[in-house]
Amino acid sequence: MEFFNWVWERFLIWVRGFFGLDIILKAVEAGNPIPIQGYVQVVFSSVTALLAILQVYSFVYIVVGLFHKGRTYSSQPKDKRYGVIISAWNEEAVIADAIRSVKEQIDYPVELIDVYVACDNCTDRTAEIARELGAHVYEITEQHPRRKGNALQILFHKMAEEMDLVESHYAYTILDADSVFCTDFFARMNDCLQEQGYDLVGAYRNAKNLGENPITALAGVQVYRNIAQSGRARSVFNTPTEVPGPGSTFRSYLLKDGWNYTQLTEDAEALFDVLCRQNLKTGFCEAAQVYCEFPNTFKLFFRQQMRWAKGRLMVYFAQMGMRIKSFFKKPTWGKYDLFWYIFPQQIFSFYWGLTYQLISLGLFLALGPEFYSWASFGNYFLTMVVSTYISSFVMDVIVIIREWKKVMLSFPRTMAYLFLFPLYNIFAIPLSAISIFGFTTWRKIDHHVEQSGKSLDEFQAKKNKKKTENKTGK
Repeated sequence: MEFFNWVWERFLIWVRGFFGLDIILKAVEAGNPIPIQGYVQVVFSSVTALLAILQVYSFVYIVVGLFHKGRTYSSQPKDKRYGVIISAWNEEAVIADAIRSVKEQIDYPVELIDVYVACDNCTDRTAEIARELGAHVYEITEQHPRRKGNALQILFHKMAEEMDLVESHYAYTILDADSVFCTDFFARMNDCLQEQGYDLVGAYRNAKNLGENPITALAGVQVYRNIAQSGRARSVFNTPTEVPGPGSTFRSYLLKDGWNYTQLTEDAEALFDVLCRQNLKTGFCEAAQVYCEFPNTFKLFFRQQMRWAKGRLMVYFAQMGMRIKSFFKKPTWGKYDLFWYIFPQQIFSFYWGLTYQLISLGLFLALGPEFYSWASFGNYFLTMVVSTYISSFVMDVIVIIREWKKVMLSFPRTMAYLFLFPLYNIFAIPLSAISIFGFTTWRKIDHHVEQSGKSLDEFQAKKNKKKTENKTGK
């Protein structure tokens, strides 16, 4: 009982300090005017607490995502025709693996899967290689804003001139040129789509070059964290989920008017259009894996993170009004959840905290040192960095243990990189903050990792077989 009393007392002390109540109560007891700093801290801390309360439910998602085995779907008839859509800009090094990963599908008739490649102003052998492998190639020579979404828009327009986009295929799967399917992708995706009747389904995004160097490990390990915190839990609760780009599968009727998502992060734009404007249903298929290539230099990593941060921010503000209107017109939990999922939390937290510190610093300069401590300014940033690192480290360890069967990294490399993984979230805070001011464009990332989906499946199987043998002692 004494321990709980001690904890409760410490909690009350923290609450009074966090909300600035100690400053106010001290002034009231002394019969003095309440300092401006007290009002400032009450306002800033109250807003921070309110946002935390509105998003506290996400803790449940984290727990479920980390400890639930994941949702599975029953076997369905394998009679649907699928179209694979690839946008490529000088991808001769990797385009063959992407197309071959379609031909390597098991447990689903490959003759029911067509591949369509948009060769976007290519000057290398991308088109030639794609044709040799049986893909339908559309060479785009039109000049347009250099974005994947624009290339897809032109591709679907050209396809619509030759076929009925709705009647010709049951669904279309978007694949990046640097990505490859696991060998049972379409069997598992088909089960999910037919059983649940989803309109748009996301796949398990894995990393094919996680062990290339520390940068790829730093960037790639976050895909596992995202699955654990978002995709798996939302699929368990059958609520709308994020649909990351590679492997996203659209029912064909969604594209009856072509592809109309052309912002920096076209997948986020498509997701909110499907959920908020069309009020349709999205899902997540954990068994359908797509292996993606991640940046292998800090320069490329920085460029990719800036594009993602800027793109998500653009989508958020461009569609914020539509989302709010859609929610009040037809309130659903999925819309509420998605609003906070895409909310620029890192940007808000950074500038909200910085604004508080600058106001406090202004009070110090105007009213005297009793209103502010120089150490407070440094402690704020130090606390933010240390707390982010520690919380990220703990989460990454749990996530890696949970996702170990799919982590494309050997145990020795995992141990070597373990303390580097939390740096991702530390870098993400300033990158997100400065993305507001930067003019970010879609720029090509040179891909080089030549690896088939079949070989990556075999790597997983071999690693897991070795783990099983170690447990049984065989």
